[in-house]
Amino acid sequence: MFHGWRNAGDDKIEGEKPALLVENLRQTFDSFNMKAIVLRGGQAFDLLDGSRLPDGFLESYATTVFQVDNPWQDWDAELKKQGLQRGSQVQVRYYMYDFIHNAIYSRTKQAINWAKRQGLLSVDRRADELEVRGHAYLIKQQGGGRFGVFVPQQILTVSGKPIEVPSAVFAEQQDVAQLQQAGIL
Repeated sequence: MFHGWRNAGDDKIEGEKPALLVENLRQTFDSFNMKAIVLRGGQAFDLLDGSRLPDGFLESYATTVFQVDNPWQDWDAELKKQGLQRGSQVQVRYYMYDFIHNAIYSRTKQAINWAKRQGLLSVDRRADELEVRGHAYLIKQQGGGRFGVFVPQQILTVSGKPIEVPSAVFAEQQDVAQLQQAGIL
């Protein structure tokens, strides 16, 4: 299953991308091998252990990052451990490797293309005019190890019209098929 998910990230995703919301990323980011970073005073720090990251460290990650809207709500205890006062201006971001970025956006592209084929979106609708919302699922492997997969569940247009994306859209992909068989999707 992991290889199926990783293979989804083999194709480089370029061009316009939709806005993306992963509903439970705070709880699952580490299963995607993402790094939680706090930016303060122009410096990057590891959010979990507080260590300052050397210049150039983040260059091995994808240029697309997920930014946390409410860092103090999601990361209060960790930010306080770093000596920050509640309300201080900080940014928290999740950095990911290219294959994770590509796998997530490959799924979003697949959801958008499905909606266009179904006539739910016009064929000329640009991806950057949409928001794709989805859920991250944690898969534990027999014998140890775990990884996360992203499954889009909804597309929002600029007008806010929601389009529900059934998991059957991704059923030919092994990780989603396993989640369906387990009754999770």
